[in-house]
Amino acid sequence: AKNRRAEMEVMLSVRGDYSGPLYSSHCADLRWEQSFLALEGDAAMVVARSLARTGWVRVPSLYRIALERRRDDLFTRLPHAGIATTRLQRIEIAKMALAFGKFDYFKNWLRSEGRSLEGAQRDALLKGACMGEGSVLERAAVIRMLHAAGAVSRTREGLQCAVMHRNAPVVEAYLAGGAQRFIDADLVVEAGGSPEVLDRLLAWGGNLASRTVHGATLFHTSSLQTVADVQRLLDGGLDINAKGRTYRSNRETTPLKEAVDYASVEVLDFMKQAGADINSLGPANLQETRIAANQIWMVRNGVPIPKVAEAVVHVARRGEVALPVLEAMHERGLDLGGTTAWGESALGVAISMYEPAVVRFLVERGVPLQVRMNHMNRKAPVQSALEAAESLSEVVPPLCTSYGVCP
Repeated sequence: AKNRRAEMEVMLSVRGDYSGPLYSSHCADLRWEQSFLALEGDAAMVVARSLARTGWVRVPSLYRIALERRRDDLFTRLPHAGIATTRLQRIEIAKMALAFGKFDYFKNWLRSEGRSLEGAQRDALLKGACMGEGSVLERAAVIRMLHAAGAVSRTREGLQCAVMHRNAPVVEAYLAGGAQRFIDADLVVEAGGSPEVLDRLLAWGGNLASRTVHGATLFHTSSLQTVADVQRLLDGGLDINAKGRTYRSNRETTPLKEAVDYASVEVLDFMKQAGADINSLGPANLQETRIAANQIWMVRNGVPIPKVAEAVVHVARRGEVALPVLEAMHERGLDLGGTTAWGESALGVAISMYEPAVVRFLVERGVPLQVRMNHMNRKAPVQSALEAAESLSEVVPPLCTSYGVCP
């Protein structure tokens, strides 16, 4: 009891000079949730009826806490607990049930009270049905029921939400209910990340050659997994070198820039043959992609690399897995022994990261054996690579960090 009293005093001093009833109400909220959730069956319903009749708790709050805590046993019993609810409360509970994927409850409620709903209430339910928990097919069925009950998509929000969340059956349900009039270039380009969603939009009147006001096309957003995916967009009249922003705040990009992060070398080769400008790529693309085969493709196809040392150091940081990329750079004639503006070199990085395979590769290619280990200090001395390695051996294994992580 003393510990609890001390805790209350500390909280009140932090919150300010609040009155007693306000704090008591806060404690009451904690108590009723604990009391309700600690019980099961009839005992829990007795507590629920008491809370609702005394006015301590709003009835929808009982349903909400049962849903949030995954207490399906309480949620299914509450409608039969003899607790009176108003019409607006039942609408609020139905919205929660729809969001948490309790479709049986929502369907039963809609069948019994759907005709008494106002048009705006039906429309609001339809707009909010685009996402949530539970089966996507069940959600699509609910949307069709709402359409049958008279709900109308008066804005593009519901369809836009379904497109953004890549839910093809839900998109189809909205389109079948009249939302096809909201299909525009933005929605078509946004759907590029999901072939199923895109096919549905195109079937309902979408244009494959859509282009947003920021210049983005399906070439920027589609997942180009095969040559056929590229050919389909070319057949639709899209420019393979179109520049645009996938979002207003993003930097301008090109289809090849987007594809090089994930596509196969076969797709990249086909894009180049189809006219994609290799000069649209740069060092940033070489550094950002984690696919070694695509890095090698960029190096061998002559991607401009104005700052060679920075690119070589970045690749060397990946360790032994980057050796094929370094080999491609060497074949192209790039200097593997250059230093950055901060004095970093690939050999120094390989030594500091304990990568003997990379060190061996670089030494065999004749890189300078002078390194600067402390690249954060421009005045740090340049020393022999052998001395640097010997000094590191004195502290192996490395000291653990304050978080308990040992490299």
